Amino acid sequence: WTNTVQRNLRALFVYLAEEYDHPSPYDDPKLQRYATPPLGKPKTLSTDFVADMLKATGNGSAKVRDFQTVRDHAIIRVLTEGLRSDELLNLRVQDLDLARGTLVVVPIKMDRNSLDGRVIPLQPKTVKALARWLRVRATHKLADRTDWLWLGTRNRSRLLYAGLHRLVKKWAEVAGYDPS
Repeated sequence: WTNTVQRNLRALFVYLAEEYDHPSPYDDPKLQRYATPPLGKPKTLSTDFVADMLKATGNGSAKVRDFQTVRDHAIIRVLTEGLRSDELLNLRVQDLDLARGTLVVVPIKMDRNSLDGRVIPLQPKTVKALARWLRVRATHKLADRTDWLWLGTRNRSRLLYAGLHRLVKKWAEVAGYDPS
């Protein structure tokens, strides 16, 4: 069906070009002629930016003990392991296996009881940041009532996408980057 529609559109644009001198979009050299996008390296954050963000959050220093900074450092570390933001925000405490240095990401669109989760090996610094976060998380008012891994500041419930967006912008600004 798609092939027929495309052939009909091509004929229509040829007709419009001949009769009305209308430019044909098929003559544009930037036209993507195939359904698959061009292959290439995916767009990711630069390693310098990530390093600056980690440095702004204290680089995992034991001297930094406040709730928000320890949480945000752990979040940035976990994001460097290849998780998407929705996967990060849907993590539960039981998804962590710090003894083995792994994290299980359960597919979002499937039932959380599914056994089809993907296991992500964690870097030692990420394991250390998560262990520190779990100790600080225990001081939260809702820590024993919820199994969400990331809790909000000022004893609010779980961290949501808007909060993740704000924290990344905040630490980018602290690191010296334009937050927009």
